Amino acid sequence: MKRFVKFIFSFILVINLCFTIIVNASQNDFSKLEIVKESSIINDKEVEGGVKLHQVSTLAYNDGIISESRLNDYVVSWFDYSANPSARIVNWTTSSIEDWSGGKATVLAEKYEETHPGYLVVGAVNGDFFHIDDNDEVMNLSMREGEMIKPYIWDALGIGVLGWTYDGKMISGIPTISDSMYLEVLNDNGDKISETTISSVNNTISDTGITLLSKDIEDDEDIKYDFTGMTVVELEYSLHRFSLDGNENNDRLFVKGTVTNVTKDLGSESVIRSGCIYLVAKDDSLNHIELGDNLRCQYHLTGEWKDVYNTTGYYAKILDNGNSLFFESSKYNYDNVVGDPYYINCKKNRTVIGQKPDGSTVLMTIEYRKDGNYGASYYECAEYLKSVGCINGWLLDGGGSTSMALRNSNGDFDLIAGGSDGHERSNGNAILLVVKDPGISPVIDKVSRFSATLNILENGSPFSKDVYDIKFEINGKVYDYNGSAVTVEDLEEDSKYEVTVHYKMKLENDVVLVGKKELSFETFAFSGPNVSFEVIQKSNTEMIITTSIRKKDGVEVTNFQIHQGENNYTCNPGDIMHITNLEPLKNYEFYASYDCLDPETGKTYHLTSKIFECSTLKEARPLVTIFKLVKHAGTVLEFEYAYIDPNNQVEEAYIEYFGNKIEQLRCIKSIKSLTSALTTLIL
Repeated sequence: MKRFVKFIFSFILVINLCFTIIVNASQNDFSKLEIVKESSIINDKEVEGGVKLHQVSTLAYNDGIISESRLNDYVVSWFDYSANPSARIVNWTTSSIEDWSGGKATVLAEKYEETHPGYLVVGAVNGDFFHIDDNDEVMNLSMREGEMIKPYIWDALGIGVLGWTYDGKMISGIPTISDSMYLEVLNDNGDKISETTISSVNNTISDTGITLLSKDIEDDEDIKYDFTGMTVVELEYSLHRFSLDGNENNDRLFVKGTVTNVTKDLGSESVIRSGCIYLVAKDDSLNHIELGDNLRCQYHLTGEWKDVYNTTGYYAKILDNGNSLFFESSKYNYDNVVGDPYYINCKKNRTVIGQKPDGSTVLMTIEYRKDGNYGASYYECAEYLKSVGCINGWLLDGGGSTSMALRNSNGDFDLIAGGSDGHERSNGNAILLVVKDPGISPVIDKVSRFSATLNILENGSPFSKDVYDIKFEINGKVYDYNGSAVTVEDLEEDSKYEVTVHYKMKLENDVVLVGKKELSFETFAFSGPNVSFEVIQKSNTEMIITTSIRKKDGVEVTNFQIHQGENNYTCNPGDIMHITNLEPLKNYEFYASYDCLDPETGKTYHLTSKIFECSTLKEARPLVTIFKLVKHAGTVLEFEYAYIDPNNQVEEAYIEYFGNKIEQLRCIKSIKSLTSALTTLIL
């Protein structure tokens, strides 16, 4: 019996291993999908916080119909964060005080980090459909970091809401909302201290409990209230949202702010001041509120949704428990499943969200080739999600709204997918992938030819205290970091090295994140001599050039050559070179090559100089090809000289000494052999 159990266990293990291999293979390139004809990896790397970015180019069959006429090119990009238990999904919008306003995914990621120190946005995609021709308000319920800024459910056919708890649990469907708003008192950190039910919103002041009154009631004139004998709390708001949708009773709103006034009798002719709301009570329901208190008035999610911290609306569910939906939608009728059947297979970019068996979320975009015949249908989107390991999937807003942003090495954000409008569109919200900032960044303090000094730069993140066991891994070796810079020796010169910083970080509930960061650097190459060129003279078909060289003591230079095109001239640095057989008005490039002995290593390096450019003239000019002192004996100087004058332009040639013409020179016209003449001056 034991032997049989062992056999079964081994068989299951083999099956699991095979399944893992298949899933990993298809994750890499989608080659296992029936709808994909060709597939190639564009990007496959680990980015900040253990999150992985994948980008794949595919040639796939639209709508699941295997026909060459339905092939189109797609680029599929997605974030996967399963390895990071600190990763969270956050819904974020812009921070206009009184109204909704749009924001690009790249900008919304920046705005979130500005208001949430200690957290890094690794990547982002666009979220829900929104009122694009109005104030960019999202269409469905919106919970943003525990605040229900839009308490309205768009309960149309096929449409629903995705929600994430603070610890990453995902829920989907139609949420349930409390019947009443709640007045919450917050501490300085924004955490809730207490809550009280609000009895009435923008309606008759209730005899018991709290009534909330705002200026959101549409009326030509200010409404006057009789607050005689009542407790009135004046709340100056820092954030106010009044929903465009479902607000027939003027009660779908969210308010947060600071108490600026508390009175027991405001009078019978009171008008709500701009920028404020009034909380009113005939009884003692507001006695616990004091001047300066931070308050928040909002509805609550209830039932299985009560712990949800962030939400976004979705347009359709496309993958259900591992089954891709909407197969061949161009052939079959799905009117009873979605409210807009056209959108199932229209030519648009797509943004989708998937859920893996471990509960983690995948953020994905699918872009189509602009001159192709098709975009990705719901079915293809679901197949891509399923291929990367998702069991459920949902469609978000798409088309020009589709956007994917990635954090770059400078801490800014780049748009890496979307932008089919020709630029990044401003959307109603963005879905952010957020991780805790360990507060450490690897830096290179110093680099030489054969060594590098590695260090850690801290940015003051509140979570840096939870980071420990930091190590540098480079060139196959691991070095412990104990708060001081680490110098790595015996590196190869002129080589690129990858550095991985491994660290551990304590999270909630004794969970430990094993994280890493990466950077690269290059060691210096041997610093050879500096060769410079100088044009002494030039004509239409000739140049006279020379070189100079600066080198360190002990460095030996041999095999020095000047190169121009296919012509090579062996010479010594400093020699005057007469270059002939050139063409008028033409640009020529020169460079030097040479061997250099390094006294530090004993190695000989073959080096080349920077390219030097010079153009010939339009017309011929006389050139002095040689003029040098060859003998100096007392008051006698002997010069070697040569000049050429092919067009007989020279009327007189002489050597001048302190303003006196000492010697008449004869023209040496043998250009090819560069013959010279000697002249002797007696001083």
